[in-house]
Amino acid sequence: MMKQKVSRKKMDEILVSDKFFNRGSVMLKVRQGILTIVGWTIVVSTFCWLLIPGIFYEKTLKFFLLFFTIVILVITISFLLLTIWNNHRYKNVLKKKIVINKNRIEKNNEALEQYYDHRFGKKDFRKNVQFYIVSAEKNIANNDITEIFNKRGE
Repeated sequence: MMKQKVSRKKMDEILVSDKFFNRGSVMLKVRQGILTIVGWTIVVSTFCWLLIPGIFYEKTLKFFLLFFTIVILVITISFLLLTIWNNHRYKNVLKKKIVINKNRIEKNNEALEQYYDHRFGKKDFRKNVQFYIVSAEKNIANNDITEIFNKRGE
């Protein structure tokens, strides 16, 4: 079986690409940058709109400033604590614990290979055939693979 050579143009049609990161897309970057700044300006201006009554009432201004200060502090402290906890967990738990059981994966792959051999023919046949129609009774049901793993006691 010969491998097809795929042109870059055809590959661009197949794969998802983002024009923002391509060379020569300066206007796109400028336009998206301006739209981002405008969007954030609208978000910030809504909070400034809430502060307008505070200009006339000193108590309201103090309340809003205290409220937003507390909110920013809580978010910042939460962010820092969660980051520290996640880094600690990654270094001390996930790196030392075996997350992937290679023996189980090999057994699962063997069980799947046997299932595929029984259902669709030997691996050589499956890899080399160019056209194959799967009959309706040979389609894999939603829970077939889960049942295979459960039969093995996994």
